Amino acid sequence: MPARALLCGVILAIGLGLSALRANAGEWETFGAPEELVAKRNPWSGFQSKDAILMVVRMERRTGESCASWARALAEEVPGPKLDSKPSMTGWMPVWKHWEPWSEDDRESVSGCSKFPCGVKVNPVEGKSIYALPEPERFQKFLEVVKERGARYLKTQERKEYEFPGDPIEPWSELEKVGLKPASARPQEPVLFSKRVEFIKGELHVIHQIVDFRSAVSASGTEAAVWQRDAYTDHYFDGWGELGLVKCGADGKSPTLIQALVLEFDLLKKKDIVSVISRSNMKSGIEKHGKIYLEEWAERIKKRVR
Repeated sequence: MPARALLCGVILAIGLGLSALRANAGEWETFGAPEELVAKRNPWSGFQSKDAILMVVRMERRTGESCASWARALAEEVPGPKLDSKPSMTGWMPVWKHWEPWSEDDRESVSGCSKFPCGVKVNPVEGKSIYALPEPERFQKFLEVVKERGARYLKTQERKEYEFPGDPIEPWSELEKVGLKPASARPQEPVLFSKRVEFIKGELHVIHQIVDFRSAVSASGTEAAVWQRDAYTDHYFDGWGELGLVKCGADGKSPTLIQALVLEFDLLKKKDIVSVISRSNMKSGIEKHGKIYLEEWAERIKKRVR
């Protein structure tokens, strides 16, 4: 391809990428009433993006089934082992165990940290505390950094920046902007759990997380809500949040399961040419695999229904 034609193609691709970014820089749109959406397609799914924030939503109506059974199943489906309210380093052992196994590449992303930014998500001060050590000692230091983030979150509920400036998004607030606000009040106290996610199996690093998971079940026991956001995530996402709802039908049964995933994707913040050109494909990939992630979550909930 002649150099001029190649250059024009690159400029066009950058222009399209910037146009898409500007188009996604406005406000969120509401997805619509769940009962209307699942009446058109059951299960229903939708996707929106705004700058580096991506939102995937799934809704499914379970005709004739028990609202109470689904509400209970949603609340019981926790991400992993629960941490003590004041965990010591020993108290974190269930987390470290749950995060296993670590592949050679995943461990290398920690032990191979020799400058900032590291292969795992840490800020400059945390990164220096890791790469200042000999390579065999870095993995243990990384676990201490994660523990410190978790301990700080329990005290302040603050989620601090990593490589890019600015603290992570507040995912629960973003979901309320599209009309996904549970009727139940969210519990005030954070409860931390371990989480391990293979978002795209075999293609990406395993994602290791510490997440705040809260749940509420209505007085009648027929509706429920769960909220989830990360206190720490080691790869790809500066912010991660989830919402799960069970809403009971007007007939007192036929629950609708509503699920939402909100991600702040770090690669969408990069300004280099390759990243700008790739934005559309990256968003499409998150949409596809975000829907798969929600489907797998729904399947785990279904197995708990009794």
